[in-house]
Amino acid sequence: MKKILALTPLILLFVLIIPSRVFAEVLFEEHFDNGNASNWTPVLNGSYWVVDNQKGYGGIINGGGVLTDTVANVDITTPNYTIEYDFLPVQGADKNFDFHWQNNSPLEEVHFAGNDVNFKDETTQYVLSNNVSHKIKIDIQGKKFQFYVDGNKVFDAEDPQYIFSGHEQIGLRMSAGSVFPTEVWFDNVKVTTEGDDTLGVPLIKQTDPLWANNIYDTAFAWTPGSKNIGTWGCALTSAVMVFRYNGITKTPTGEDLNPGTVNSWLLGSVDGYVRNGLLNWLALTRLSRLATLTNVLPFDALEYKRINHKDDVILADSLGKKIPPILEEPGHFVVANGTDSANSTFFINDPGYTRTTLNDSYNKNYLTMGTYTPVNSDLSYIMLVVDPNINLSVTDPNGAPIGEVFIQSAISDPLGLTINTKGPLKIYYYPKPTSGKYSVILSTSGSSPYQLDEYLYDINGNVFKKTENGNLNGTKDTFIINFDKTNFTNSKTEKITFEYLKKEIVYAYNQKKIKNVGIYTALLGQLEIARISRNKSFKKTALDSMILVISKDKKNIEPALAAILISDIQSLKNSL
Repeated sequence: MKKILALTPLILLFVLIIPSRVFAEVLFEEHFDNGNASNWTPVLNGSYWVVDNQKGYGGIINGGGVLTDTVANVDITTPNYTIEYDFLPVQGADKNFDFHWQNNSPLEEVHFAGNDVNFKDETTQYVLSNNVSHKIKIDIQGKKFQFYVDGNKVFDAEDPQYIFSGHEQIGLRMSAGSVFPTEVWFDNVKVTTEGDDTLGVPLIKQTDPLWANNIYDTAFAWTPGSKNIGTWGCALTSAVMVFRYNGITKTPTGEDLNPGTVNSWLLGSVDGYVRNGLLNWLALTRLSRLATLTNVLPFDALEYKRINHKDDVILADSLGKKIPPILEEPGHFVVANGTDSANSTFFINDPGYTRTTLNDSYNKNYLTMGTYTPVNSDLSYIMLVVDPNINLSVTDPNGAPIGEVFIQSAISDPLGLTINTKGPLKIYYYPKPTSGKYSVILSTSGSSPYQLDEYLYDINGNVFKKTENGNLNGTKDTFIINFDKTNFTNSKTEKITFEYLKKEIVYAYNQKKIKNVGIYTALLGQLEIARISRNKSFKKTALDSMILVISKDKKNIEPALAAILISDIQSLKNSL
């Protein structure tokens, strides 16, 4: 506490000398989710305007020469604001986008007809395709405006005659000229004031002296140089920013939630870090669940989701839903904090650098993104980690391939002064699995040792963890996951071997699930032949004989057990 008090004057000085930023304010927002348009008033030919739960607010005009308008119940008292909405044209040629509405009538209009786009006496070319939902944005700065379609600037124009009256509205227009019928729909309408369109995620630095010198993870095992949070804690600090943004400011034990205390919590967890300093994002979902003990929250936990590629549409949509994604740069992580429309990029909170947008040294790029979403639901997951040269596949209880595999690069020192001696890892994710039996097959083209780390999370984020070590030499190794999503203590994993199958058959016979001693003896006999044979073809033939015996005997083997045995025998056969 004394350390914090000593820094207070410095913090106050820092706040005083930093220029204040004006953040955007949402003046109006309408998604038409409630099936009506009570915030809108049709002012011309109003009978054409209807709400469709799927398409939004709009309608169909079946005749030519018809114009119809509707106006939102919002009073805009600033000349600088932005209008955004989704626009779905279904049929027709005329497409109208009106702004600077005063007294229920627009002063300006951008008009699309065929390939031509018109604003007053100016014309340009742009195709606005039918049956495609388009993102429309009109950035208004008094007399000047910029008009965007799907992020592309179509017009950058000015009306010298325009005069701001002190009060404006927004409205929507449908029309049909000589080409009809016309059908268009508007949805997700939003009006914001001028300013930085940011979420207000708190900026936290991994280099803060309160925790910068704390040992990060087990850094002594994978780096010869600096071992502290200040060097390696970018992912950790990014996660802390997102947690605090969501109102999780205390650890489950009541400490201030910061990179230092979260690092300690992760070190005390069986699954906190993955091998070479990689933050386990799924372990933090359990932390968020436990944090409900010390934080007053309107949700049960934060649910993690990963997108394994760059996607600005998903990123913008996430920010629009007030969910700040964590973005992966090569060896580094930052938090997306908002949309910088003026520069066609995104604002970021960078835990290691002074960069504030993706334009700053990142060239608008990122590799992946991860989100933590407030939920009252299921945190169950299967996560597998293996060496990057090992092929990994997983099938569900029905034999269907499931989940997603990706290569996770190692984190790096942002200053380049020391190295991470460990390389990338191959990671498998499968969210919300049902309880049941899953098969994991490892293979590689040559000879290679491997380490397989298995993490099985139940609905509360509690984890069963097990590590398997083996060696592949032109063969396949198969593991069975018995997953119980309701209670992690019931989950288990085991490698499919001859010994495993023997134990399975003996147990089934003792439990009277195999009811005939002759069948029982025949299965064990064929299994032993397969085990001791040096010829791979003979091994497979013996295992096929077991499958045939099980398949033919419908009376002396319980159906559920028969399916399990056949699946396990086939898995062992595939591994030969």
